[in-house]
Amino acid sequence: MKTEFPWWKLIAGFLFFVLFHQLYDWTGGSIIGVIFGEAIEAVYPHMKMLFYSYLLVSVIDFILRRKTIAFQPFLFSRMLILSAMPWMMIAMFYAPQALGLPVKGMVELIWGIFMTGVGVYFCIRMEEPFEAMPLRNPAKAMIALAFLATVITYIGFSFAVPDNFFFVSR
Repeated sequence: MKTEFPWWKLIAGFLFFVLFHQLYDWTGGSIIGVIFGEAIEAVYPHMKMLFYSYLLVSVIDFILRRKTIAFQPFLFSRMLILSAMPWMMIAMFYAPQALGLPVKGMVELIWGIFMTGVGVYFCIRMEEPFEAMPLRNPAKAMIALAFLATVITYIGFSFAVPDNFFFVSR
């Protein structure tokens, strides 16, 4: 069954990302800003901000559709998307650099804004097929474990990103 694209999710997800991107500055570096925002300009906070943005979109979506959806397929599809999509967005963001194409200055800003939209769009596009995917209990357990690890690392790495994250000293 083909459904109409939920534009509100794309717009809301993007706006939530902007909110989280500025939250640290707006809160004067408060603990809320550290956990949900961008205390450092790095890869991981951007992944975290996509996570929180899509998490809020998913909560709103659940509230709006709670009487018409099956809870478990909704929950596990969203946990899988929330665990995986930020990594995929970052892989797509860095693909031009891996090909040796320069992405610096204003080009990097424009590319980053575009890829944020692509990241939110990708999350939304995975909802329908992932909700329809039958899952056995071991798969559900692995999704729950990945989701828990994601939450733990996003919160934990808000305070200290490991030295070797995306960089290995030689």
